[in-house]
Amino acid sequence: MKRPEVADRFVNPDAELPYGIAPEHVTNAIQEVYDYCHEVKHLTCHNSMRRHGSGT
Repeated sequence: MKRPEVADRFVNPDAELPYGIAPEHVTNAIQEVYDYCHEVKHLTCHNSMRRHGSGT
């Protein structure tokens, strides 16, 4: 299962954001969400296979 990554081509490095937020902050937050979702998906698939393959 491939881990998703933020595509830099969709990021505007010159974006003016409020509250002192930099574009890197946004891309880091998106990547953290991607990483979290990937881990949840991996654990769900792994546990589902163990449960179904256990014979119960």
